[in-house]
Amino acid sequence: MTPDEIARQRSEVIAILRPLNPRASDAQVSIYASAYVEHVHAQAQIDRHGSMVEAKKGALPVENPYTVVRDRTAKIMLGLALRTGDLWTRKKDQQ
Repeated sequence: MTPDEIARQRSEVIAILRPLNPRASDAQVSIYASAYVEHVHAQAQIDRHGSMVEAKKGALPVENPYTVVRDRTAKIMLGLALRTGDLWTRKKDQQ
């Protein structure tokens, strides 16, 4: 993803979250949006390459590094507990 794509996706997520969470601070909404965009990207990489990936030549497979990103962003989003409307059910091409 390019920085412009990331910024566009963050803006779209913020536009969905802001009206659903009028009491949330701008920082909370922004942090959730950033975590969401990272989470979706990480999950796409896990879906594409699997949860285990080849390590260096001859080494045993290792956990996909994107699982750490996915899990970290999930904790952030759960901690913020914002209302999300249809954010999680939108089609992948809208994300």
